[in-house]
Amino acid sequence: MLPELNSLQLYLVTIVLVLSLLFWIYSNNRSLPPGPWGVPIFGFAPFLGKKPHITMSKLTQKYGGVIRFNFMGKHVVALTTYKAINEALVKQSDVFSIRPHSEFPQMKEYRGVISNSGEMWADFRRFTLSTLRDFGFGKTSLEPQIRDEIYHFITEVKALQGKPAVVGQLLQKSVTNVICAIMTGHRYDYSNEVFNKLLVLTGNLIKRSGIGRIERLLPKVFIESRFAQWFGFKSILETRLQKNELLSQVVERYDQRHRMGSTENFIDAWLTMSKKENSKYFTKKHLIGVLSDLFIAGSDTTSNTLQWGLLYMAQYPEIQQNVQREIDEVIGKEKDPTMLDQKQMPYTEATLMEISRIATIVPLSLPHSTSKSTTLLGYHIPKGTTIFPNLWAVHHDPDIFPDPEAFQPERFLVDEKQLKRMNEFLPFSTGRRQCLGESLARMELFLYFTCILQQFSVKNPDGMELDFDYNSAVVSQPRLQNLCLIPRL
Repeated sequence: MLPELNSLQLYLVTIVLVLSLLFWIYSNNRSLPPGPWGVPIFGFAPFLGKKPHITMSKLTQKYGGVIRFNFMGKHVVALTTYKAINEALVKQSDVFSIRPHSEFPQMKEYRGVISNSGEMWADFRRFTLSTLRDFGFGKTSLEPQIRDEIYHFITEVKALQGKPAVVGQLLQKSVTNVICAIMTGHRYDYSNEVFNKLLVLTGNLIKRSGIGRIERLLPKVFIESRFAQWFGFKSILETRLQKNELLSQVVERYDQRHRMGSTENFIDAWLTMSKKENSKYFTKKHLIGVLSDLFIAGSDTTSNTLQWGLLYMAQYPEIQQNVQREIDEVIGKEKDPTMLDQKQMPYTEATLMEISRIATIVPLSLPHSTSKSTTLLGYHIPKGTTIFPNLWAVHHDPDIFPDPEAFQPERFLVDEKQLKRMNEFLPFSTGRRQCLGESLARMELFLYFTCILQQFSVKNPDGMELDFDYNSAVVSQPRLQNLCLIPRL
């Protein structure tokens, strides 16, 4: 039995325990990254603003490149310098490569490649990359398919006869059709009901998925209740379920006529894999999750980059003319552009890089999480910490990209003839979670951009000022606005 303590001894023991606890708290907090104070319950969330990536970037001067803040009761760390991002995602990729737990348990069975972690993620990523390569990812064999879709887009634009139009919507449909053809084996007509509904649902999800959205400040119970509709909030969960149901109908149609061993498209290849031994994760629901990921990765990022590109070409006609001059000299006006032309067109490539830099389509990348406690640039990062790599902050760091708000393709050139490669240029993120669709996106960006400027000059409608503000979410989407694509003589 323990000896009884008198009041003085009990008092001294209590003091020692309290001091030890305070020392432990102080020591641990001292080793955590610095960051701004917030308010009770909400933390720093109300101060992130409509463009959280810019808010986080501004905090770098005071707190450095590893910034901790409280977000709705959870500690979140933002990485706002290239050094911090490279140290975490590349040098400690085994620790920083998992995803945070989904906010919706109902979606667990539908996890694809983007939101997954561990063995399942590794299996899905390996299968997806291998299968996509079989269908031409990163290979010239995919070019005819992309050019065919570009032909449909060009035909639609020619019908406009240079009149003002929101060509961004046409671009999205066209680019999305490329990945759809790989997933299902055929393209969709631009007026197809299922195709358009998928685009709308995907757009709604992206708009509601940013860290700075007001929904993030409200209890999940409220957001997913019927009362949320009274305040104009669209249920994220409901939208995801609607999209999954639509993709489920597509999968079922293919499953009914699927032949074992058939690999005519991505769905076919998955269904064949699902019937093999040691393929416990390859369920139809996880297939729906992977298709949903591919739909986003293969459409929104590329189409938004191209939309930004057209805006900047209209804003800077002298740069547009330089690109067109290089297109005319290397390709001509009659021959279709090919990826073989790319190496001979450094100015065009530099322009595409500058579009990707200044726009930074996915400014906060996608959230990562730590699989175990670790140390990052001298700071203690606990296990399970949500990490936001701020790619926008790197792309707008004046020490790396002087005068970052200026549109200057020359920053990616050496002597105007040679492309300048920069490690700090991270449009597809870096490390193990680097964008799955990077090779397709690079191919599409070059072919679409050169084909459009080969045949059209982009201008803003007379008397109209272009709007370079954007809707900030996971993807930075330019405002839909009219542009004139004038056929070149």
